[in-house]
Amino acid sequence: MEPSKRLPMWLAVGITVVVGVPFGFWLGPYGMALFISFTVWAQYFAFGARPAGLKRIIPGYIAGATGATLTQLFALWLGGLFGPAHLVTDGDLAVIVAYFIGFCCLIYSMRFMKFIGPDPLAFFQGISLALACIFTGQGTAFVANSDNVYVLAIGGLIASIWSMLLGCFLGWFNVTLTTGPPKGAPAGAEAAESAADA
Repeated sequence: MEPSKRLPMWLAVGITVVVGVPFGFWLGPYGMALFISFTVWAQYFAFGARPAGLKRIIPGYIAGATGATLTQLFALWLGGLFGPAHLVTDGDLAVIVAYFIGFCCLIYSMRFMKFIGPDPLAFFQGISLALACIFTGQGTAFVANSDNVYVLAIGGLIASIWSMLLGCFLGWFNVTLTTGPPKGAPAGAEAAESAADA
């Protein structure tokens, strides 16, 4: 069924950006990491540009982000065990060992996560974007500005998931502006093309 046409894509994207950007500025230390929100917005199109895609984006993203955070916590713990041992810079040996073990286990475990479905995009983006939050110090406000490195990693996870939820909303909002509420809209690239042609 051909979706009804409302606003052209160029206008809908402009409006969606204007709606999303304040969430990065106006919430102070609790603001969204907009690079995550905008990435997940694109994921919404990759997963069919329909709310049904959120059933795979949200759990897949959270699983990947949680696994990445656990791997980072493992690296921090190993760093304490390894002490001053390193290859080139402080902490590099612990990170290399922990990431090799942690990510081998995490990716192997995907076979048991049926909710990820055949396309693991959200899972892998959960991994990469949670690590990006951790490495850039996002989410300190969510953990009371703690100086504990383990707690800060969890703050990064919280910030990542918080920002992902905005991205899900932005995807839905953008499609709603272009084609209205979904009613048998085409999936994947076809949905994006339909919205672009509007």
